[in-house]
Amino acid sequence: MVWNKKLIACSESETITVGEKLGKVLKSSDIVLLTGELGAGKTTFVKGIAMGMGISDAVKSPTFTLAREYGTPTLKLYHLDLYRIEVKDFNVIEDYFDGTGIVAVEWGEGILPYISSSYVRVGLFYLDMTVRMIEIMVCCNGDDCELLRRVKVAFER
Repeated sequence: MVWNKKLIACSESETITVGEKLGKVLKSSDIVLLTGELGAGKTTFVKGIAMGMGISDAVKSPTFTLAREYGTPTLKLYHLDLYRIEVKDFNVIEDYFDGTGIVAVEWGEGILPYISSSYVRVGLFYLDMTVRMIEIMVCCNGDDCELLRRVKVAFER
């Protein structure tokens, strides 16, 4: 089962706001894969997810570190960037998917064969220099998709 929603963001702050809506409904073990061209706003979107989760730390791109970890006393956010990594062996990043936190993966298309749970896919596309189309897609593995229910509530208000 797949559900999607397309939104237009005319600024960085609007991209953050969309990410924040998603972050408010995510729970431990949820996976968010982010796709889009360089500079399309993937890290900016993750900043919004962190804000929605109640994380006040400055979110930075993990391009040169592979992963960054943020959190609140009750919830962790693992922010991965696979731009420079070819995922031939999922074991390199597998520990982040142990269910102890939300995992947001930039350039995460390569891990799709390793994901058996439902996940959110966020595509960010340039419409012009400042305007982005954000496509949020929930991909459910199984008939009962609690993740889908949470995301639909966030974006259909």
